[in-house]
Amino acid sequence: MINNPISISILTINRIKLFKKLVYSLKSAIEKYPGNSEVIICDASSENIRYLVLDITNENHWKYIRFNGTEAHGRNIAMKNALNNYVLFTDDDCEVSSDLLVKYNSKINSLKSQEKEFGAIYGVTEFKGTKSTWFNSIYATGCMYAFQSAKHNKSLEWGTTSNALFTKMAWTSINGFIENDISPVGGVDVSYGIKLTKKGYKNYTEPEAIVFHTTESWNNKKDLFNRMQNYGRSEYNLCVIFPERVYYDNRNIAFILFLISLIILIAVSVLTESFFLILLTICIITSILVYFSIKWKSIILELKKKSSYFRQAFIHKKYGLLYKRFIYRKFY
Repeated sequence: MINNPISISILTINRIKLFKKLVYSLKSAIEKYPGNSEVIICDASSENIRYLVLDITNENHWKYIRFNGTEAHGRNIAMKNALNNYVLFTDDDCEVSSDLLVKYNSKINSLKSQEKEFGAIYGVTEFKGTKSTWFNSIYATGCMYAFQSAKHNKSLEWGTTSNALFTKMAWTSINGFIENDISPVGGVDVSYGIKLTKKGYKNYTEPEAIVFHTTESWNNKKDLFNRMQNYGRSEYNLCVIFPERVYYDNRNIAFILFLISLIILIAVSVLTESFFLILLTICIITSILVYFSIKWKSIILELKKKSSYFRQAFIHKKYGLLYKRFIYRKFY
């Protein structure tokens, strides 16, 4: 069996405790892999954390690079500086399985033997740790299906970059990840996969390549709303980048519908942390949105960036997550 050289890239920002856990698991995976590998740490941490990350990186003789904090910029820097054609991405709030590199290498060899050219291979991301009411609420909506979609599909249009292997050749041919100031975090994995597919690449899966994502970064209200912000902004961004995948756009009606549903959700969230009530509210709001979206063919999609950035941020940046699964577009 050929042991293909693999570059491993990690983006980190102010998560030193979780980063240390990842490093521990990653060292085990590297030791188990007989092929050559390199590790690239892209760091956007504050100054007091940065030196701790740098010490760990130097201790393991890995490559350390500073980046500006946007996900796309960090991933482009990692790809640019990677020595190998195969570049594996995972996140600083994950831990990798000890045979992760072995499984990816096996899949690479299998595709090579079948003479199948590919742009990406996606693995499975499992969630590990205590699951709070807030975590269970978002998990029940189906919004996190993408993390485990490699379990159920032989190929994907896109997958999450918490566990993904890309080829540098394909990255070069599509001019890398899209960098912009609309969506600093989130949506990068979606747009990159779509670009690969449009270019003619196929993206395969390896269900046995597993990464464990900690629930520590998902378990409280702040984590949940941060992700609503990021996913909401990315939803807006995807509509701008791929307008051909948007069905309808009637901002006024959608704006009124969304405000009504938003008030209901906030009221329930403030009054109770009951998993059942939060889930029930989401189901009711979903039904209302789907019904009126079909009836009036209206959705919140494109709010002109120049017209009102605050209004765009209010809808998409803060509360996009709830709405993003139920609008008429073809990203998911």
